[in-house]
This record gives sequence, structure tokens and C-alpha cells, in this order.
Amino acid sequence: LGITCGSQPEYDRDWPKLAGIDARVRFISYEPALGPLRVSGNRLPSWIICGGESGPSARPMHPDWARAIRDDCQRAGIAFLFKQWGEWAPSEDHPMAAEELPWGPESCQGMSRVGKKAAGRLLDGREWNGLPVVSDKAEAA
Repeated sequence: LGITCGSQPEYDRDWPKLAGIDARVRFISYEPALGPLRVSGNRLPSWIICGGESGPSARPMHPDWARAIRDDCQRAGIAFLFKQWGEWAPSEDHPMAAEELPWGPESCQGMSRVGKKAAGRLLDGREWNGLPVVSDKAEAA
């Protein structure tokens, strides 16, 4: 069973409900990632799928959001799948002015709208294709 959470407030609101349900795998679809998301505590998801937004009105995903949740997953033994950047990708060739970034001028990371296919799914130079381990029976809440 899974839930979609694009930001911390959605996770904080919905995860406790899912965590209380017996399931072989509980997952978070962190897509589109529209704000930072961190997971911690006693009950953690088995899997997190992270991705940016696509489509004509797509907003860029801050690269640090993807890195932070990936690092949380690695520390906690959670399977991590980086699905896609979406329409926007980090770019040193065509940096976006910091004031144009939806997360504010404190970011120096340039982003370019290149389209979903061109943006790809590499995070820090590699694919992250984690899949959860499925047990034979549901976990007790």
C-alpha cells in the first residue's frame, strides 16, 4: 500500500494512517516532489519513489530534496527509486536566475526546462533503482 506525498505536510498528515495498516510493503510516492521531505521515527516506509513534475505547468524539483530523501533512505535501509527529474533538470550550461526558482534565491543550483525525456533519471550521475523486500506476511502495525 502506498500514498502520494509531494511535501512534508502531506507526509505528516497521511503517513500515520498508512503506518497503522497491515501490509507487506508500505511505500511513499514522493512525486511530484514539491517541497522537502524527511522521514524518521519507529515506523518507516519500505520504499520511497522520488520524482519531479512533468507537463506544461511543471515546477522544478530542488536537487537537494532528492538527495536528502535518498540519504535518509540509505541510512534507514529503505529502498529508494529515483524515477525522473520531470521537465526540469540541473544544468550548469543554462542556469536559471535564483530569483526565478520556486524555492527562493538562496539556491545557486541552476535548472533548465529540457523536457522529461532529456532530463532523464540520473541523480548524482547514477540510476537509483531500489525495490522493497517483500515478506511472506503482512507486518503488524
